Amino acid sequence: MSILQDHKGNMWFATWDGINKFNGYSFKTYKARQGNLISLTNNRVDRMYEDRYGYLWVLTYDNRAHRFDPRTETFEQVPATGEASTYNVLTIEVLPNGVVWLLTEATEPSEFARMRTLTGFLPIRIR
Repeated sequence: MSILQDHKGNMWFATWDGINKFNGYSFKTYKARQGNLISLTNNRVDRMYEDRYGYLWVLTYDNRAHRFDPRTETFEQVPATGEASTYNVLTIEVLPNGVVWLLTEATEPSEFARMRTLTGFLPIRIR
């Protein structure tokens, strides 16, 4: 479980039953439920981080990483489903320069540099 205060002052609580956001007046809950648009793979969220662009990065109990866009209130699995989504992500490292590292059980780390693209991130292979 994790607690985070974002750059706007919202409090985020990662729990065993979803993510709760408190804006100072009310709570909003984000959960993976069949039929909704929340694309979390698991409701148990172990860690949360905010990057310099205001995106939240969450690590779920099933070792999957997701990026939350607070402007659209949508989650996106990273790497995208079907790409390298079979990696078990052990931790997420958010660097001050905007680079987000997903440390996995794979033989080499995956780096996702934050760039202004349609998808919001550009995967870069490190050799």
